[in-house]
Amino acid sequence: MFDALEKARDSWGVFPQSVVDVGAANGKWSLRCAKIWPDAEYILIEPLEENLAPLAAIIDKRTSWKHVCAAAGKCAGEIEFSVTPDLDGSGFYEDRADFAKRKVQVIALDDIPTKSGDCLLKLDTHGYEVPIFEGAKNLLKRTSLLVVEVYGQKLTPQSLLFYEICQYLRERGFRLADLVDIMRRPSDGSFWQADMFFLRAEHPIFANNRYSPETK
Repeated sequence: MFDALEKARDSWGVFPQSVVDVGAANGKWSLRCAKIWPDAEYILIEPLEENLAPLAAIIDKRTSWKHVCAAAGKCAGEIEFSVTPDLDGSGFYEDRADFAKRKVQVIALDDIPTKSGDCLLKLDTHGYEVPIFEGAKNLLKRTSLLVVEVYGQKLTPQSLLFYEICQYLRERGFRLADLVDIMRRPSDGSFWQADMFFLRAEHPIFANNRYSPETK
């Protein structure tokens, strides 16, 4: 993940003014990301009250950081959220009686003030990507790098599989640039999840479709 982010900076020329971390958990991803882009503002979207204390400790020391205690979605409101014992697997799941349920606030990303320049948008949202994108139509227009956790299985009937995410984002002006941190299901070794990096379709890396730049 972070080697790929460094490549995005050094080889692809990605320098976001804002980093929007959706599904920020305890903030560790953003802290490591800030070593790559230390001058960006960081907006951490995280609804779980269990993560309030570690996020508050991070925000307290950084004037350009903000925590929004809500889930991202299509529009402002409230939704039922499934909470796993380890917190890391929490999300908008259906038919999982073994997960605790609670109501959380929802906010559209377009309603959150950010700097006017380029944005890095990262989603770790366990199958709830489409409503988030629908609430971020304006933000997506100035997103230069999009990092999305994608899945090989349907987590909910409404969630998109990894190749469907590629098509959905292609229709909105993005192309796949990298794939990192592949995870396989231990029960059968099949593809479970990975993180995909998307750039704007007009980015210069897509101008050459050869394996080697020297190839004619």
